[in-house]
Amino acid sequence: MQAKVFLVEDHPIYRAALIPYINSEPGLEVCGEAEDVAEAVKGIEGTHPNLILLDLQLRNSNGFELIRLARTRWPGVRVLVLTMYDEHQYAARALQAGASGYVTKLARPETVLKAIAMVLRGERFVSEKVRQALIEHEGAGSITDVLTDREMGIFLLVGHGRRPAEIAEALHMSEKTVHNHLTNIKRRLGLQSRQEVYQCAKEWVLRPDGP
Repeated sequence: MQAKVFLVEDHPIYRAALIPYINSEPGLEVCGEAEDVAEAVKGIEGTHPNLILLDLQLRNSNGFELIRLARTRWPGVRVLVLTMYDEHQYAARALQAGASGYVTKLARPETVLKAIAMVLRGERFVSEKVRQALIEHEGAGSITDVLTDREMGIFLLVGHGRRPAEIAEALHMSEKTVHNHLTNIKRRLGLQSRQEVYQCAKEWVLRPDGP
């Protein structure tokens, strides 16, 4: 019996490479694909997959929305995050939201297949790095606990040196909206200026032990 995988990923080239690779694995079949949450909901409702393979950065939407929706709307469907974001940036938040696993796009292809297999068996897949991060995260007052998912995404991009105009383009929103989020980030973190937000974000991203 084939296990059905629904791929939610906003990069067409990456989807085009990943789909045949998954389909070539015995017992796996990509039953549908989508670029954003709205498109994914329609596709998932129509295909009834066993697993959602999900990027966190989507067109006009955020992968966390779909993780939370899946937990309540399709409780039998497991979610495996496959993203460009390093584990220490979002793994704890994704797992707490309801994902069953987290793997980065830098992982070897066979690792992605191993993660899919483990999640389909009802197990959780995380790297050793994630396990350690989760231990450190427990009980810690972290920036990730203070900011919303959207604010966290913008904070990370700022930390990587992206300007508001570049962030607006990457997240498919207006530059004014980005500036509004930066104002909220400044308030939530108790910072005094936009420059302090930039410095805090840079230092957080570059921490030796990871954010």
